[in-house]
Amino acid sequence: MDYRKDIDGLRAIAILPVILFHAGFEFFRGGFLGVDVFFVISGFLITSILLNEISQQRFSLITFYERRARRLLPALFIVLGVTYLVAFLTITPPMFKEFSQSLFSVTAFFSNYFFYTEINYFSNAAETLPLLHTWSLAIEEQYYIIFPLLLMLLLKRSFAVTVSAIVLIAVTSFMIALDYNVDDPSASFYLLTARAWEMMAGSLCAIMLYKDSLTPKKNDGIATLGVITLLASMLFWPENVDHPGAFTLIPVLGTCLIILFTPNKGVAFSFLANPFFVHVGLISYSLYLWHQPVLAFVRLKTLQEPTIMMMISAIATIFVLSILSYRFVESPFREKEKYSRKYIFVAAILGLGLFSSLGLVGHLTQGVPERYSAFSNVVFDTSSPKRDACHANGKTGCTYFGKNNVEWAVLGDSHGVEFSYAFAEHLKKTKTSLKQYTHSGCPPVLSYTLRNCQRDMLKSLQAIANDAEIKNVVLAFRHTLYLFGENTHDYPEIPDVITADFMLDDEAATDQEKIAVYLKDMTTIVKTLVAKGKRVYMITPIPELQGHVEKVFSPMHIFTAETLIPTALATSKAYYEERNAVALAMIKTLSEQKLVTLIDSYDILCHDTGCPAAINNKLFYFDDDHLGMTGARFFIDKWVNQLAKITKQ
Repeated sequence: MDYRKDIDGLRAIAILPVILFHAGFEFFRGGFLGVDVFFVISGFLITSILLNEISQQRFSLITFYERRARRLLPALFIVLGVTYLVAFLTITPPMFKEFSQSLFSVTAFFSNYFFYTEINYFSNAAETLPLLHTWSLAIEEQYYIIFPLLLMLLLKRSFAVTVSAIVLIAVTSFMIALDYNVDDPSASFYLLTARAWEMMAGSLCAIMLYKDSLTPKKNDGIATLGVITLLASMLFWPENVDHPGAFTLIPVLGTCLIILFTPNKGVAFSFLANPFFVHVGLISYSLYLWHQPVLAFVRLKTLQEPTIMMMISAIATIFVLSILSYRFVESPFREKEKYSRKYIFVAAILGLGLFSSLGLVGHLTQGVPERYSAFSNVVFDTSSPKRDACHANGKTGCTYFGKNNVEWAVLGDSHGVEFSYAFAEHLKKTKTSLKQYTHSGCPPVLSYTLRNCQRDMLKSLQAIANDAEIKNVVLAFRHTLYLFGENTHDYPEIPDVITADFMLDDEAATDQEKIAVYLKDMTTIVKTLVAKGKRVYMITPIPELQGHVEKVFSPMHIFTAETLIPTALATSKAYYEERNAVALAMIKTLSEQKLVTLIDSYDILCHDTGCPAAINNKLFYFDDDHLGMTGARFFIDKWVNQLAKITKQ
């Protein structure tokens, strides 16, 4: 097929928003849609090449995979090598173990499945995974394995059968994506079955341009509309919509309009084929490979969100590395005169073998802890063994260690998970048990709609209230998060405006009105339980760290023992009290009314001046705000002594 400058320009339109979005520049709210554009382009280009070669009876699978290997693997190997070296020198054993697992998954072409089981792409944790972006490469690689064989089989039947089959695959895949969004949005995002429709859209574009009877007439107006549609999607993407989903049809359609209708002159072509966009498009693969590792390591080595200048410097680094990668790696390996087919395949096998071996070693050695000689005795904390079974899957009423004498219940968000397990371990000694009712990211909500939180909270509240066996209820919520948002982005600043996402249907509500509604619902929950004869305990906010505990506790690199901040004073008393002032005042109000008994987190976990992240090299947290099992057991050991005195009253 003929070279099209506008396609390289389209690649630039795809990659630049991706980089800016991942760097935290919020004006590209839909910057992640660049990946969808790449899927459409891949479907178009691969199908175009296959149609031409199959029709001319010169198609060869070996040649096809050789071209893919030349195109993808040399630059990928360089990025994997550099990323591995930096990770080896800078990140902690648990992080390095996870990195090693992801490295192995890349070499086996299933990193999309690995990240599907491990991470939410849009969560804060995702920003610090150096190889997260390879999920999209894995999808393309899976497509490259399946689609050529499928297309050859279809074309042996007839062209009409081929078109019908591709349309059927596209529609089926799109319906699968919509179905996944109901119960498993991560599957919709990461899995080939839910992404194939985007590549099939590109394939249909290729078929239309290949078949004279289907080829649309070039039209600058329609192509310009496609450009506007695509850019508008990236700039004004609505919040809280499923992706990929029905809305994703818009940028995919815009991309198809550009591919199908752009003429060799006019507004759309002039915009897309300008020299800057074309050059960016040429290096877009290297840009994509380098952007995530560079941005991830910047975030891994800064406790709070990096500054704008840091991110601008990171983007400049990404471009420099990409230009070098394109010039000295990508381009040379495409030349058959320099590197033969045999050389490419042998190098591919050796490279994949090397990185898969490194990944296995990192996994089997638990992250090569010997790298940090100064921290050989550090105990990294873990989450509850029951987190997946009793919390992450949306299960409620999870009973611990026996179904008899279930006298306790825990109602809350994710801050109640590890508390539940550690407390259940203590209760087991007394032959009593508890039920855990926890809902991730849910405040104590009854009177307003917030995802599924209102439904789940009402259901759990009624279940606890109507269970005559339950005599005591512990409420465990991260109240300040819902009122003021995350702390790590603003630290050490204290936000004084309610930024939480509840009551979105009443944008005119003042901060005081929002606080009043929050307190009203929390009070209703407490009074409902008290009216049923339950004794209610309320945990005050767990002290939050300045950043992820592994950032706090890890040195900048393996050649120093100095941590980013002193772990004996990871959070000051002044910051804790100011950050949680509103939540503490609410809880105090309920306590003064004799409705709840306080469980004072600060008194249990901290000292006169502040709170530690670890004691005796044992970390208390598994991230920046959740107590791990070590921290939770420490918490319970101190609290049960207070509890013994309370229950005798």
